[in-house]
Amino acid sequence: MVIGLKQLIEKIEQFEKPKLERLEEQIDEALINRFNGEQVTIDLKFANGLRLLVVDGLLNKYREVGWKAKINYDQRDGDYISFETEKTESYGGQRK
Repeated sequence: MVIGLKQLIEKIEQFEKPKLERLEEQIDEALINRFNGEQVTIDLKFANGLRLLVVDGLLNKYREVGWKAKINYDQRDGDYISFETEKTESYGGQRK
């Protein structure tokens, strides 16, 4: 049987469900505790070895509810996930 991308992601998500749930909890906690009205960044090491394909699938859920969630690659400071609101961009919010 040939497996499609959607089925592959679903299988991986099911296999890595406990790690994914932990990551979601950590993201929610960071948003609650650190969102300053503009942006929150979360070190990608919190992904605990999850495949980026699966992490991006989780970020899609945040995108669906209004967050601009993006994986950022930074060789110097380390990779991270950024969360912004659509409002930040539309009002010309400054990022620090």
